[in-house]
Amino acid sequence: MQKLRSILLVDDDEVTNFINTELINSLGVTNHLKVCENGKEALEYLDVAHSENAGADHIVPDIIFLDVNMPVMNGMEFLEAYKNRFKDCDTIITMLSTTQIQQEVFQTLTTTNLVVSFIEKPLTKEKITDLVSGILRVYYHNCKSEDEKADAKDSSERAPEEENS
Repeated sequence: MQKLRSILLVDDDEVTNFINTELINSLGVTNHLKVCENGKEALEYLDVAHSENAGADHIVPDIIFLDVNMPVMNGMEFLEAYKNRFKDCDTIITMLSTTQIQQEVFQTLTTTNLVVSFIEKPLTKEKITDLVSGILRVYYHNCKSEDEKADAKDSSERAPEEENS
């Protein structure tokens, strides 16, 4: 199975972070997992990850699992800051919560084009593998489409030369 480059888990609950870290690592779905305990810490991590000085320990994540309710900076405040800082980022954000989010709030979140899905805690093997498989399928489909476009362009650029030979 292909792996994601990186996952960022943003949650203030130490026990939840431990369980989710063990689960994600046991599934082998990513090469890098970073845990932040609030939105402010996550933004600081992402600032470095998006900078030219980012090292191997600061990788722009493919997925952010973002808790809704956290101290210091909650999930909604994080999203507001995130959309202003990282406009051209392809990272997929999935909201996590122990309570069901109201449909209106979820619709608002999804219309921002930041939040792709909402998952009720706890994370499970099925939830993670379904999400990762979907991301990889879309990613590789898009890469294949880009490769096909490049191949078609190369072919069309070569065609006049071949006709003249």
